Amino acid sequence: MVERSEKGSYARKDTEFFKVYLPEFSSRKLVIPPAFVNILEKLLPNQVGLLDEIGRLWKVETKTEEGVGDVVFKKGWEKFANDHSLEFGDFLVFSYDGVSRFSVKIFDKNGCKKYLVAVTTADRSRVAVEKEPVLVKPVDDISTKRCGKSRKRVSVKEEPSGNRVIHPCEMGCVPENKKHKGFEEPVYKPKNPHFVRNITDCFRQMEIPTTFLKSNGIEMGEDFELCDENGKKWPMKVVIHDRGQRFSPGLWLSFYRSHKLSTSNKCLFEFIVRSDGTCNQVLVRIFRGRMLNTVTINSYQVLAM
Repeated sequence: MVERSEKGSYARKDTEFFKVYLPEFSSRKLVIPPAFVNILEKLLPNQVGLLDEIGRLWKVETKTEEGVGDVVFKKGWEKFANDHSLEFGDFLVFSYDGVSRFSVKIFDKNGCKKYLVAVTTADRSRVAVEKEPVLVKPVDDISTKRCGKSRKRVSVKEEPSGNRVIHPCEMGCVPENKKHKGFEEPVYKPKNPHFVRNITDCFRQMEIPTTFLKSNGIEMGEDFELCDENGKKWPMKVVIHDRGQRFSPGLWLSFYRSHKLSTSNKCLFEFIVRSDGTCNQVLVRIFRGRMLNTVTINSYQVLAM
């Protein structure tokens, strides 16, 4: 049964709207649908919180633009978009609590929910958690081995004004049995055009961003090779579809299973481009559970160097 308020309108515990992410229009600000703004009983506060599905909170400014009168997410929105690696066609659902917070669900353009991992930028001071943020502090004279170095063990203490600080060694550490030959750990700096992609639940699809190919002047042939961190080569084909190009689903699945990829992983694809602009080899580097410092360029992610 639908409850009604004393005024005769439908009682809302929350209100929702959706947006499709288009980098040309949405990378620096996001226009809130006017129809949504009009149904609110009171104006949005000047600052709201955007809460993702794993409990992280971003503070974002709301602003009415002069002339057009649109209400937008402004200061803080670009950071939210970058930290969630938003790409062209991503589908976002915003649920408003009626006070000052929006819960955000993010779906990939393939229809699957986007898997969220740790923040991908170095500036973590802007991120809070849904509960009380905590600060990690060192404890004197207690040491342990990690990443081949001796460091102090840390304990967690509640601090009402802080955020959880992760030890740099934890961010860059890869267990010895997880390391691959061919690339230096823990830092790798690609020398060729590249992009970074999350491994999603829809693992059969790995698209090559159209904007990446155009901005780097790369022309893909039908056949090329993937070269992993051990130097092993995997035959691959390009498949043309309505939105651009992607790896052959069957051949990509073989690579995926052989390397035991999961949704906590990220892949860096580095394209070896010939002088004529063609590419027949792509180096693949796998990051397993590590936080990467990335930036968005033309709707695709690259390492920040």
